[in-house]
Amino acid sequence: MSKAHPPASASILVVDDDPEIVTMLSTRLSKRGYKVSTANDGHRALELAKRDRPDLMLLDVMMRESPAGKSARSQAGPRHPGIKIVMVTRSVSR
Repeated sequence: MSKAHPPASASILVVDDDPEIVTMLSTRLSKRGYKVSTANDGHRALELAKRDRPDLMLLDVMMRESPAGKSARSQAGPRHPGIKIVMVTRSVSR
């Protein structure tokens, strides 16, 4: 079975306030041929979404409850209707 390859222009914006998650996701996605940009807060995410128009945004659902985090969650879809948004999070069992 062969691996599927993304279209040459496929781009993903990774938004998370945890640098380890950003590094892990961006590294894996880049190795698979996606163009990846990253943001560590909601304000930067909205700037990059407007500038780069990514095909997909991976957005941390548990990002700190700051105005920036709320801004990205509530405004990304309405401001940028062509961008698909996938909410992601990391769960740690204790």
